[in-house]
Amino acid sequence: RTARRDAHHRDAELASVVSNMSSEPDVTAETREAAFRLLCLNHTFTSYISALGAHREKLSNPDVLGLLDDAVCYVD
Repeated sequence: RTARRDAHHRDAELASVVSNMSSEPDVTAETREAAFRLLCLNHTFTSYISALGAHREKLSNPDVLGLLDDAVCYVD
């Protein structure tokens, strides 16, 4: 639960950085678009992880649980 909360805080920090960056005069439109795309992907990824974590105890399929266990090493 704490890890999910921390992930959402980091997502909010990234949103703040992207927002601040977009107002900088030296940042190109291409860079702004890439940063916004990264922000959207990060938000989606964080939301999926949060949903899976919140409902993990309801999952019983060993293949799905194994896949989630394997994915954790990339997130930590």
